[in-house]
Amino acid sequence: MYPSPAPRLVSVGQMYVPESELHESRQRDAQSMFQNDTTGVESYMRGAQYERKKNWKLGFGMLMFGLVIGLIVSLAVTASIVYFNKIRVKSFAQAVKSCNAEYYSTVAVDGSSLEMHTAGTKHPGMSVTTMQCVFDELHVPAAARQRMASTRALDGTQEETWGSYRATWNYHPENGLHVVVSVR
Repeated sequence: MYPSPAPRLVSVGQMYVPESELHESRQRDAQSMFQNDTTGVESYMRGAQYERKKNWKLGFGMLMFGLVIGLIVSLAVTASIVYFNKIRVKSFAQAVKSCNAEYYSTVAVDGSSLEMHTAGTKHPGMSVTTMQCVFDELHVPAAARQRMASTRALDGTQEETWGSYRATWNYHPENGLHVVVSVR
């Protein structure tokens, strides 16, 4: 190992530089750079233009990325809505078909509701067993079935919701039980 060199000795006259001289020398250096050599300024301007162009491209790229992601998300949401609407249409139609309840039930054209009638004293309708089969297919809760079974003519129209369904019904001895199940 070699010993480190001794610090360089500086005279007191060299240590002090008046501030005015320092400021003047910096101004002279700056003026000479701009007067004698314009390549520094031109290269600076080219660099600034490059940075602006680069930033513009980055911003445009991010905008396009956002638009593509937004388009993909909106297509996925639309596809899922269409898919679940088809499932809903099939569920009402399939429930009616699997229980042989076509005669006294009506599925809306768009599949958004199902209307059913049971037999009354003056009007024909489906049997209670057939309606219970349709309720089984639609997963109607026991509480809603009990409320339907105990509805009187004086009670008026009743309502119950479960899952994604909403049911309204009324009862009259002459007309029977009238039930409309719709999608919420």
